[in-house]
Amino acid sequence: MTRIARSIFSFRRCAASDAATVAITTAVAATVASCTPNRGSQQGVGEPAPRYAGHTLRGSTFELASHRGDVVLLNVWATWCPPCRQELPELARLHRKHSDRGFSVVAVSVDNEDAVGRVRQLAEAMALPFPIVLDARSHVTGRFDIRAFPTSVLVDREGIVRWRREGMIHDGDGELAATLVHTLGSVASPSAPATPTSPPSRPL
Repeated sequence: MTRIARSIFSFRRCAASDAATVAITTAVAATVASCTPNRGSQQGVGEPAPRYAGHTLRGSTFELASHRGDVVLLNVWATWCPPCRQELPELARLHRKHSDRGFSVVAVSVDNEDAVGRVRQLAEAMALPFPIVLDARSHVTGRFDIRAFPTSVLVDREGIVRWRREGMIHDGDGELAATLVHTLGSVASPSAPATPTSPPSRPL
């Protein structure tokens, strides 16, 4: 091999190595960005929650709008995200603790369709008491402008977003606990004011 040929071969090998390094770095950065530490967010807080619907792991239909009058903690997660899996026991505890007050956790999995088995296995192993919506096409990310996993959105009885967290909910999370105290204490207003009615007429 001539000196020029060796130089060309060495250059190509170095370029290939640099390209591989860039690809690996990009993949790692994407994973870190999608699985983020705790970060509060005001995105959409104080505004009506977007319309969202999907099918659950048990095959039933979930519609967020049909839960008007309840408080819903919508949690967007995936099995491949460690913080998502780590917070599931706390979400289960919150669901059990407040369910008799009209509160429900709804976990939306954005795993691919071929990962349904993993989602089911995890739900059964942890005995998760709340519904899990399967959203393989990630419709929820567009509806709620999800930029990281996990992300949790608290919707009050009026259908208004009251709290949002980009990142994990920790055991005994003080910020969420304080928000729940206020939100669970509220009562949904009637959709329309009651109109006075005339007393029933008596048969002659």
